[in-house]
Amino acid sequence: MIEELFGPMFEADRTPFIDPPTASYAAARLSLLLGPPTDPLLDRAMAHMDALATRRTVEGCCLPVVLHPFETGTEGSAIMANLVPSDLAKALQRLRDFTRSATAAQLNPEVALRSGHGIVVSIRPYAAGIYWPRKDLADACSRRGRDHTADALAANAGRVAEDVCKWLWCPEEVIFVGFDLTGQRRLDGMGAMGLIPAAAATLVEAGLSAQVADRHVRPGTGMWGPYGFAAGVVRAETGVRDFVQ
Repeated sequence: MIEELFGPMFEADRTPFIDPPTASYAAARLSLLLGPPTDPLLDRAMAHMDALATRRTVEGCCLPVVLHPFETGTEGSAIMANLVPSDLAKALQRLRDFTRSATAAQLNPEVALRSGHGIVVSIRPYAAGIYWPRKDLADACSRRGRDHTADALAANAGRVAEDVCKWLWCPEEVIFVGFDLTGQRRLDGMGAMGLIPAAAATLVEAGLSAQVADRHVRPGTGMWGPYGFAAGVVRAETGVRDFVQ
């Protein structure tokens, strides 16, 4: 039924799609809290981050790209509204097309770009999901005396933060958005996910986080509705719907 709706994507019970590396972030936090007994988790988390950096980055950017709306966490996100039609029938067809062309490109971003696959996008949850694990993995390695590895991870976290500012910052809306490498365009969209990168220490030091908080987090600003802060998509023409909190 799922493949009928969204296209052929399963190998046994798995799909080739990826998620933001929250498991690596959890492993990094456990390594900081529990120390050497978690070394196997620490090594696997670093291997996970290396795999993303090797297999899902393109054009010299540190930020990994998604190749299907399902890899964004929700195909109904503010960013995906730029790429997936709101009409259900058209959206299902578009998702099927994305599935076919993504699997034909073997989920390789450079092949996907060359073949005209319609979605090669850097997005904010992945940006935060790349920064935080590297920062905490660096701290965990430093505590174990693995200074060379710690320095490399910390330097990479800094480059990630720089790329977040370069590619994903929307000064007009004071929020982090997405960037479509296929169309070479910024994908603007208002939603809570756009606030996540602002928690990165580097961006706090740069002053961007205070701007984000002032614009979006205080009551009475655009992301606040009748029942509190909006976790869903905020549409400029309608604001926060009554049922969204």
